[in-house]
Amino acid sequence: MTLVRDVMSREPKWIRPETTLCEAARTMRDYDIGFLLVGENDRMVGVVT
Repeated sequence: MTLVRDVMSREPKWIRPETTLCEAARTMRDYDIGFLLVGENDRMVGVVT
């Protein structure tokens, strides 16, 4: 049985709500990832996919 810990991202990439969509897309491309966590004041406020 596959466990979440075996497939999860251990170092997810974060952006701020003020990040432009273009910057977010570039970051996703540069890191070859399909999501970014959105954080503000040391807490997660959303996800971009």
